[in-house]
Amino acid sequence: MRNPDNVADSFYPGAYANVMEFERGNKMPTQSLLSAKEDFRRARQQASMQQLAARISGRSMDLMDYEEIRRRLRAYNQTDRGLQEIPVDAIVGSVGRSKDFTRTFLPTGNTSIERWSRVKNYVDEIGMDPISVYKIGEVYFVLDGNHRVSIARQNKVDTIPAYVTEVQTSVPLSKDDDIEDAVCKARYTNFMQESGISALLPEADLSMSQCGYYSLLREHIAVHRYFMGLDQKREVPYDEAVRDWYFQVYLPIVDLARAYGLPESFPGYTDTDLYVMAALNRSEIEEDLGWQIDSVDAVNTLPSRKGRAAENPIQRVSEQIFRSIIPDSLQAGPDSGVWRRERLNKRNRDGLFADILVAGRGEAADYVTFEHALIIAEREGSRLIGLRVLDGHEEQSDEDVQALQQAFEARCLAEGVPFATMSDTGSIPLRIVERGSFTDLIALSLFRTGDLSTRLGVGSDFTYILDKSRRPVLVVPEGADSPMDHLLLAYDGSPKADEALYLAAYAASAWQTPLSAIVVGDTREARQAVAQAEAYLKTQNVPVAMLTAQGRPSQAILNAMDETGANLLLMGGYSTRPIFQMMIGSTLNAVLTQIRQPLIVCR
Repeated sequence: MRNPDNVADSFYPGAYANVMEFERGNKMPTQSLLSAKEDFRRARQQASMQQLAARISGRSMDLMDYEEIRRRLRAYNQTDRGLQEIPVDAIVGSVGRSKDFTRTFLPTGNTSIERWSRVKNYVDEIGMDPISVYKIGEVYFVLDGNHRVSIARQNKVDTIPAYVTEVQTSVPLSKDDDIEDAVCKARYTNFMQESGISALLPEADLSMSQCGYYSLLREHIAVHRYFMGLDQKREVPYDEAVRDWYFQVYLPIVDLARAYGLPESFPGYTDTDLYVMAALNRSEIEEDLGWQIDSVDAVNTLPSRKGRAAENPIQRVSEQIFRSIIPDSLQAGPDSGVWRRERLNKRNRDGLFADILVAGRGEAADYVTFEHALIIAEREGSRLIGLRVLDGHEEQSDEDVQALQQAFEARCLAEGVPFATMSDTGSIPLRIVERGSFTDLIALSLFRTGDLSTRLGVGSDFTYILDKSRRPVLVVPEGADSPMDHLLLAYDGSPKADEALYLAAYAASAWQTPLSAIVVGDTREARQAVAQAEAYLKTQNVPVAMLTAQGRPSQAILNAMDETGANLLLMGGYSTRPIFQMMIGSTLNAVLTQIRQPLIVCR
C-alpha cells in the first residue's frame, strides 16, 4: 500500500517516497505545485470561516478523535473488511490527526502547506491511492491518508478507496453525530440494557440530550419501587416497579410538560430531558420552600425559573423597556383562569385546595384569618402552610418567629390538619405572591385600625398581592367571625368573574352550602350575565337564588350580603390594568373598605 501523505507514521516508513519520487521524475512541476498551494490557501480560509461559525453557533467543527471515541464507547472486536469504496462525507474522524483538519477535512493551522500541496499535486497527476480507516457504525476514522481525504473533499469526490477495519461498539455512530452525541448514545444504550427497560418496555424512548442524568432515572425507579412496597405491604418485583413508574410517574409528567408547552420553551430537549428538569426543579423548589409541591407546580414553573429559551428576542427587549417605564405595581397580573387550569391538571385529588398559605405577623387578626383558613382546610382535606415574612425593618426576634410557628403547629395538630411552616425575608407582598404560587389558596388578614391598617389602591401592598397572585385569595376582615356556610357570588360576566362562578359552583356542591348570586345593572350585558350564570350552574346541578340590582355595584353587593344572610363573598379580581384602576377606581377596593365578612378574590 502506498501512503504518500503520512510521513510521520512509523508504521509506513516509505510513506512519502511516492510523492518525492514523482516530483523528481517530473523535475518539480512548479506551476502545478503553485496551483496546489493556492488551493491550500483557499481551503485554509474556508476552514477559518467554519471555525468562526462554529464558535458563534456553539456547534463543534472538530474532527472526532478515534482514541477518545474508542475509549468512551468501549470499542471491541476488530474485523478486517478489506478494500472498499467508502463515502467521503462519512469520514468524520482521525487517528492522531484530529487537530489538523476540520470536520469537513479542511486544513487548519496545524497542517503543512508544503505537504498538503505536494500530495494534491500527486493525486491530481497520478490518482488516489487507497487510505486506511477504522469503521464504527456508519462512519470512518482515518488511520492513514488524512491529506488524501482533505484533497478528495476539495476535488468534490464522492467516494474514496480504503482498507477498512470495522470496530464493534455498543452504539452505532452516524455521520451527523458529534462526540457528545456518541457518548450520549452509549450512555443511553447502557442504561436501557442495564435497567432492563429495553426488554420490559420496547416502545419507551428515554433518550436525553442532557445525558448525565440516567443515574437519576435509576434512582427514581428504585424510590418508586420502595414506596410501592410500603403502600402494598409486599416485596414488589423490579419489572413491575419499572412498568408502574413509566406509566404512573414518567408519562404523566411528560403529558404535563406538553400541555404547558415546554417543548416550545425548550427546543431540542427530549421528553426525558423535560422530565429530569421538572424533577430537579421540584427538588430545588422544595428545598427553598421547606414543603413538598406537586408535579403541576414543578412543571409549570420551569420556563420562568430556567429561562425563557424560546422567547422572541425583540419581544423580550420591548418588554424590558416597558417595565423600565411602567412600575411593576402598574403592570397587569397573570391571565384569568391560570389557577383553575393548573388545579384541573392535578388529577391526584378531588378538591381544589390541596395547600393553603396563611400569611401573617402574629397579630390577633391573623389568628382570626387562620381559623377561617382552617374551616376550608377541614372541608378540603388541605394542608395549611404558615408563612412569616420579615421585610428587614421589623424588630422581631428569632424567638418570636419560632413562638408564632409553634402556636400555628399546635393548633393544626389539635385539629388533625397537615401543616408546614416557614419564615422568609424580603419584600412582604412579593414573597407572599412567590410562595403562594406553589399553593392553591392564599389567606390574608384585612386590618381596619391602628398602625396595621391595610391600605388599598394602586401601589399598596395589599392590592399588589390581589393583582399579582396566581391563586385565589381568601381575605378575612379584622373582627370577622363566619362559618362560611352561605355563599354569595358577585357576577358581571367578565373572565375573572367566570373564575368566581366556577369556584362558587364547586364550593356550593362540595361544601353543601346554599348559593346566592347578584348581577348589578339593567343593560343587555347584565341580562346576558344572569343567563350565563344560571345556565352554567344548571349544568353543575347547583341551585342558586339569583338577584339583580341597580346602582353602585359595591353597595349593591354589600346590600345583597345582608339581604341573603350570606357570609362568604366570591368575586373576580381587578378587571382592568392597575393604571386604569388608578383613574376609574375599583369595585373590589370599594367592597374591601366596607365588608365585614370574608371574601375570596378569584383570578
